[in-house]
Amino acid sequence: MGENHTSRSRTARIPRAASLLVFATLLAACGPGTRPAAVSDAEATARAHMAAGQFVQAAQEYLRLAELYPKSATSHQLGAAEAYLAAQQVADAQTVLRSTLPVRKKSLYAARKQLLLAEIALLEQHADVALELSAQMPDPIPTQLRLRRHALRAKALDQTGAATAAAAERVALLGAGPEPGLQAETIRALWSGLSGLEADALQKLMSSGNAELAGWAELAQLAGQLRDRRDELEAAVNEWVAAHPGHVAIPGITGEILTASRLIAGTRDHVALLLPLSGQFARVAAAIRDGFLMRMYLRGGSHPRVTVMDTNAGNVVDRYAEAVLAGAQFIVGPLEKEAVAKLAGISLQVPTLALNQTPAVPDAAAAPEYTDPMLFRFSLSPEDEAVDAARRAYTDGHRRALIVQPGNELGERLAAAFAGEWLGLGGTVLERVVYSQDGADYAGITRELFNLDSSQLRGAVLRQDLGVPIHSGARKRRDADMIFMPVSPANARQIMPHFRYFGADTVPVYATAAVFSGTPNPRLDQDIDGVRFPDIPWVTSRGADTSAFQQLLDHEFSASATSLRRLYAFGADAYEVMAQMSVFTRKPGLTLAGETGAIYLDRDGQFHRRLSWAVFSGGVPASLDAARAP
Repeated sequence: MGENHTSRSRTARIPRAASLLVFATLLAACGPGTRPAAVSDAEATARAHMAAGQFVQAAQEYLRLAELYPKSATSHQLGAAEAYLAAQQVADAQTVLRSTLPVRKKSLYAARKQLLLAEIALLEQHADVALELSAQMPDPIPTQLRLRRHALRAKALDQTGAATAAAAERVALLGAGPEPGLQAETIRALWSGLSGLEADALQKLMSSGNAELAGWAELAQLAGQLRDRRDELEAAVNEWVAAHPGHVAIPGITGEILTASRLIAGTRDHVALLLPLSGQFARVAAAIRDGFLMRMYLRGGSHPRVTVMDTNAGNVVDRYAEAVLAGAQFIVGPLEKEAVAKLAGISLQVPTLALNQTPAVPDAAAAPEYTDPMLFRFSLSPEDEAVDAARRAYTDGHRRALIVQPGNELGERLAAAFAGEWLGLGGTVLERVVYSQDGADYAGITRELFNLDSSQLRGAVLRQDLGVPIHSGARKRRDADMIFMPVSPANARQIMPHFRYFGADTVPVYATAAVFSGTPNPRLDQDIDGVRFPDIPWVTSRGADTSAFQQLLDHEFSASATSLRRLYAFGADAYEVMAQMSVFTRKPGLTLAGETGAIYLDRDGQFHRRLSWAVFSGGVPASLDAARAP
């Protein structure tokens, strides 16, 4: 596109691929015989593609190696299949596996192939087939293959409802020495599964003869039985810790148990609200404060004393200490990311609900771990909206996505969040176009996204080769069935007319809440009719469907015509989350129907939202589900 400052990315990295890269790297040296130096160099290229998240390129490199070096073709074909699977291109992985040469039943190649077939079966929701295939793998096998097999079998057993057997597989996986990321993921899954078991099932595990599994079951049993008796629980947990020195549940899981107990037993007589009420975020902070207090009074009955403190990144640690010294039993805030990061770096003395996420760190390996069990985070996260867009589009039956995004840090984060969830669900990202917001060439963006220039170029080449006049108009690509477009209202109003001009408006477009300004503007927004986006329930609720809080806010503040509606709602939900924190920690999986969406808590102390869906019709947002109703 010449000077348009656009860039492409046809693939996106997903968490699962990291483990596949480790496995592929270690297994590359497990085949029989010694590889020529040229083969090793080429394999290094393929592994580099894997490390960069370029899974399709890695697969193509492995297939090229299979043709160049027939003696090691099977190993390279299996590497290609693993790369395609990392890219969630299941059909391509299956095609490669079908083309592999027959292998000895007891060989390492046979084990790798069998495991790949089992992983494909699990992705296609055939858990029983995955279990059968993995049970037929020859032994002994390398440690990395054993780790993959345990992980696969645990997930398959989860799908079949065999929770105790899944727990046993995860305990075996932890005993095999997984890398830190897989270990953390396994511990979380193991604890979640054990926490959902009845007492009799835990008792059976405790008498199973497996000492490691019995220890986990004992911890889950005491956490469930004593959760409402704080002193007894703390004594029991400390006794368990002393009996299991060096256990992987220490300090993460044991700390969570004790924190949950303190939250359940704790009171809420005095709450401190830390917000930047002066400076550039003053208007935002005031709306959150007002929403918080209005929700408190609307609830009726007794309520805590609330101390509101003007807090920013420069004084947050001092303000926090002042609030605790003044007797605050729960802290809500701060709001700024930098302030949240500073607070996360100290030892917190009371439960704290930060109103933002911790800042992203460019180097993931150097990212700090925010593990203080007293710290919880709740925000109007646009990443949640991107993930919601992927889930909605996939549920709507789409599988092949295009992404068009602004070339800024937020655009990168939202594209990555969407792509990660989309690929994990089984979708494919065909093209990603990044544009500069400074004088963007929207016609050029559309041409690049839909390969319109390529179709015209093919026509020009044909005219030159044949020497006859041939009419060749621009033809848009036909392989994409949805577009993800996390853009502002102004950008959307520029992009959508170009889609229509080039005949590309038949492809459904999904956006984030940022595409709607918060104030209905039919004259301008009719240009983005058809765009789907997630937002707080207020955007689509009408009449009797509006909440009591929304009605009160509209009456007292006339907020229906302002862009602050989401912030008032956020403040209201911050109060509700604070008030029900003990319930969230006591009942994993609980969902609260809030003003900003359906709110739930993950195992890392982060609250997330599932949103309502709207579509622009006549220039105003309307409920997407209502629009589909007959």
